[in-house]
Amino acid sequence: MDSARSLLVAVAVIAGLAEIAMAVQFALDSEAGSEPAPAAAFAAAFLLLAWFVRAGSLWPVVALLVLFALEIAFVPMFTRESWVDWAEQAGFVAISVVGLVAGIAVVVSRKRAIA
Repeated sequence: MDSARSLLVAVAVIAGLAEIAMAVQFALDSEAGSEPAPAAAFAAAFLLLAWFVRAGSLWPVVALLVLFALEIAFVPMFTRESWVDWAEQAGFVAISVVGLVAGIAVVVSRKRAIA
């Protein structure tokens, strides 16, 4: 497994674990008004796709690119009530940007290997 693919797997696992933490936080904080189900679904998708990326196929890489792009796209819609919210959301953006770069690197390296 090349370094870009390894980085993508690591970032996807980190994103999945972070989404699990967010789902637990949403479930425990009844005043926030956020449902834990979407975060849990994203966690499952990140972790499952990280597992499939290891097999060498391209479709899970593309699916992860879509998930990372969605993470970045949804950030402006979240409420920020404290510095903790800002830090969490900045962390998710950073993770997603690294995931996007790693995913694009995997696609480019695969395209070069085919050519």
